Amino acid sequence: MAEKTIIIIPVRWGSSRFPGKPLVLISGKTMLLRVFQIAKACFEADDVFIATDDERIQNHAKEIGAKSIITSATCRNGTERVLEAARQIGHLGTVINLQG
Repeated sequence: MAEKTIIIIPVRWGSSRFPGKPLVLISGKTMLLRVFQIAKACFEADDVFIATDDERIQNHAKEIGAKSIITSATCRNGTERVLEAARQIGHLGTVINLQG
Protein backbone atom coordinates (compact mmCIF):
# COMPACT_ATOMS: atom_id res chain seq x y z
CA MET A 1 0.00 0.00 0.00
CA ALA A 2 1.38 3.41 -0.97
CA GLU A 3 2.04 6.05 1.63
CA LYS A 4 -0.68 8.70 1.72
CA THR A 5 0.03 12.38 1.26
CA ILE A 6 -2.12 15.07 2.80
CA ILE A 7 -2.11 18.85 2.59
CA ILE A 8 -2.77 20.86 5.73
CA ILE A 9 -3.45 24.57 5.40
CA PRO A 10 -2.73 26.40 8.68
CA VAL A 11 -5.03 29.39 9.10
CA ARG A 12 -5.40 31.89 11.90
CA TRP A 13 -7.61 34.91 12.38
CA GLY A 14 -5.42 36.89 14.76
CA SER A 15 -2.69 38.46 12.67
CA SER A 16 -1.11 41.58 14.11
CA ARG A 17 -0.69 43.02 10.60
CA PHE A 18 -4.06 42.05 9.07
CA PRO A 19 -6.61 40.39 11.39
CA GLY A 20 -9.19 38.32 9.52
CA LYS A 21 -7.15 38.19 6.30
CA PRO A 22 -8.15 34.59 5.40
CA LEU A 23 -11.81 35.62 5.01
CA VAL A 24 -11.27 38.85 3.07
CA LEU A 25 -12.75 38.79 -0.42
CA ILE A 26 -10.31 39.08 -3.31
CA SER A 27 -12.19 39.41 -6.62
CA GLY A 28 -15.18 37.62 -5.10
CA LYS A 29 -13.33 34.77 -3.35
CA THR A 30 -11.83 34.56 0.09
CA MET A 31 -8.11 34.01 0.41
CA LEU A 32 -8.87 30.73 2.18
CA LEU A 33 -11.04 29.51 -0.71
CA ARG A 34 -8.28 30.36 -3.20
CA VAL A 35 -5.65 28.41 -1.24
CA PHE A 36 -8.06 25.49 -0.71
CA GLN A 37 -8.79 25.31 -4.45
CA ILE A 38 -5.06 25.24 -5.21
CA ALA A 39 -4.62 22.39 -2.71
CA LYS A 40 -7.54 20.41 -4.15
CA ALA A 41 -6.03 20.72 -7.64
CA CYS A 42 -2.96 18.81 -6.46
CA PHE A 43 -3.62 15.31 -7.78
CA GLU A 44 -0.80 13.81 -5.73
CA ALA A 45 -2.53 14.71 -2.45
CA ASP A 46 -4.93 12.18 -1.00
CA ASP A 47 -6.71 14.70 1.25
CA VAL A 48 -6.77 18.37 2.26
CA PHE A 49 -7.44 19.81 5.71
CA ILE A 50 -7.67 23.32 7.14
CA ALA A 51 -6.13 23.69 10.60
CA THR A 52 -7.34 26.66 12.64
CA ASP A 53 -7.98 27.86 16.17
CA ASP A 54 -10.89 30.08 15.12
CA GLU A 55 -14.57 29.18 14.81
CA ARG A 56 -15.18 31.76 12.04
CA ILE A 57 -12.55 30.10 9.88
CA GLN A 58 -13.88 26.64 10.71
CA ASN A 59 -17.39 27.77 9.70
CA HIS A 60 -16.10 29.13 6.39
CA ALA A 61 -14.19 25.90 5.78
CA LYS A 62 -17.46 24.02 6.18
CA GLU A 63 -19.17 26.43 3.74
CA ILE A 64 -16.57 25.76 1.04
CA GLY A 65 -16.63 21.99 1.57
CA ALA A 66 -13.27 21.72 3.33
CA LYS A 67 -12.40 19.42 6.20
CA SER A 68 -11.20 21.37 9.22
CA ILE A 69 -9.42 20.66 12.47
CA ILE A 70 -9.45 22.89 15.53
CA THR A 71 -5.97 23.41 16.93
CA SER A 72 -4.68 25.15 20.00
CA ALA A 73 -4.48 28.94 20.11
CA THR A 74 -1.01 28.50 21.59
CA CYS A 75 0.54 27.40 18.28
CA ARG A 76 3.32 29.91 17.59
CA ASN A 77 3.33 29.49 13.83
CA GLY A 78 1.85 27.58 10.91
CA THR A 79 4.31 24.73 11.23
CA GLU A 80 3.26 24.04 14.82
CA ARG A 81 -0.40 24.22 13.77
CA VAL A 82 0.20 21.70 10.95
CA LEU A 83 2.05 19.33 13.29
CA GLU A 84 -0.75 19.47 15.85
CA ALA A 85 -3.37 18.84 13.15
CA ALA A 86 -1.44 15.89 11.69
CA ARG A 87 -1.22 14.37 15.17
CA GLN A 88 -4.97 14.83 15.70
CA ILE A 89 -5.67 13.13 12.37
CA GLY A 90 -3.22 10.38 13.26
CA HIS A 91 -1.48 10.76 9.90
CA LEU A 92 1.93 9.14 9.65
CA GLY A 93 2.59 9.68 5.94
CA THR A 94 3.72 12.76 4.04
CA VAL A 95 2.30 16.11 5.12
CA ILE A 96 2.49 19.21 2.97
CA ASN A 97 2.27 22.52 4.84
CA LEU A 98 0.53 24.90 2.40
CA GLN A 99 0.42 28.46 3.64
CA GLY A 100 -1.52 31.24 1.92
